[in-house]
Parts: sequence; C-alpha cells; structure tokens
Amino acid sequence: MYELGICLSTGRLLWMRGPYPAGTSDITVARTGGLVEELRRRGQKAIGDRGYNGEQKQISTPNAHDNKGVSLFKRRALMRQENFNGMIKRFNVTSHCFRHSEERFELAFEAVCVICQYKVENETPLYDVLIQQVKDQFETNSVTS
Repeated sequence: MYELGICLSTGRLLWMRGPYPAGTSDITVARTGGLVEELRRRGQKAIGDRGYNGEQKQISTPNAHDNKGVSLFKRRALMRQENFNGMIKRFNVTSHCFRHSEERFELAFEAVCVICQYKVENETPLYDVLIQQVKDQFETNSVTS
C-alpha cells in the first residue's frame, strides 16, 4: 500500500510514501508516514476520504457540516485522486505478488508514478476540481468576507 497526494490546484503528484503492509489504515499511514506532521509544519490542509478521520486540523474529510459547494469540491477532489490511482492500477504493479526485493518494488512503483504523471501532464490531464459553480461560490464568499 502506498499513500499518494495530488495537488488540488495543479493536479501534480506531490506526495508518495510507502510501501506499507496491506491492511494498514489510512490514518495510521498518514500519521506514521509523516503526512500529518508535514501538513502541520506547512500550515496546510489536505482532503481525504473517511479513512482519514481523526486529524481534522490537517485532513478535511466529507462530513454532514459541509455546505453543497464544499461537499461537491471534496467529492471532485477525491474522485480525481481515484482517477490517478486507477491509472497506476492499470499497470498491475500492486495487484500481484512482486517476487523481487522491496527496493525493486519501490523503484517499479515510482517508475509507474512517473509515467502516470507524464500522461497527466502531456496526454490526459486530470480534470479541474473547481467547476464553475464552485468557483462562483468561492468568488462570492471572498467578496462578501
């Protein structure tokens, strides 16, 4: 299992940590892999699925308190992340038992991530998470604030 993070504004792969044993919870990976601490240090926040519940100051997850615009934004961000994950899965690098050393697996996984990032930048870009409806809402909120 790897933890990957895609930039909300650019769609670039920003964060890659792993491998972790199968079955390790997302929030455990975020805590032990350094994501929570790195976000804290930078004063930034990430968006994660419900598996990241427990670190609300650093990782925003879908919840009942989100308004429609925020909920839509989070859903689109999570879907875009899953699209990138799906690109990696097409290489079958994580679906089979890798019969070489962990170091070779790490190299193979990183190579697949580089290929996928290249595809995003040059062939099939990930869609923008800010659709016009959400952009309009952010602009309205920033004008009224």
